[in-house]
Amino acid sequence: MEKLGVIGVGKLGLCFALSLEKVGYQVIGLDLSDDYVKSLNEKTFTTTEPKVTEYLKNSKNFFATTSIQDLKDCNTVFVLVATPSDKYGRYDTTQIDAALNSLCSLGRQSTTKHLVICCTVMPGTIEKYQNSLIEFNWDVSYNPEFIAQGSVIENQENPDMILIGQANLVRGFQLEEIYKKLCKNEPVFAKMKPISAEITKIGLNSF
Repeated sequence: MEKLGVIGVGKLGLCFALSLEKVGYQVIGLDLSDDYVKSLNEKTFTTTEPKVTEYLKNSKNFFATTSIQDLKDCNTVFVLVATPSDKYGRYDTTQIDAALNSLCSLGRQSTTKHLVICCTVMPGTIEKYQNSLIEFNWDVSYNPEFIAQGSVIENQENPDMILIGQANLVRGFQLEEIYKKLCKNEPVFAKMKPISAEITKIGLNSF
């Protein structure tokens, strides 16, 4: 069973992690709060977001943690943390930066691993992260979500389009295969360079 990591299992990340678990992946979810992580592992966490409580209760291969060490065996790690707009309208990547610093603390990986940023960021951000993580043997792709609270899992399982800013052709194909398992419909796969995907995401949000 392939093991996937999800950094940030909040409102969006938890839905994504549980949806991945439901279709056959072993998923390790990383978050900051000990109490929150405990409630996820004990399956006492509840929410009004549709399907989340049900998916959590029925999950067998989802584990939450506060330790970055638990992600060391994951070859693919998704990042779903908050990137709020600052007073100038740019996206604040402080939480992504913290997540990447934690990954770097694991040292250089013996085999090249795949980091997938799913947050909204400014154009050029993914290239910056790729340049800083290349020495630690990570490929960095961009895969933002198009969802609305109140229908997160429904939107994730039945998307109109999957936008992939691929680190390279192989990574783009690997992400497509993950989503083909996750999605109940047959969405359009729009694969392009990370900076093109960053611009596309902002353009679609604005539209």
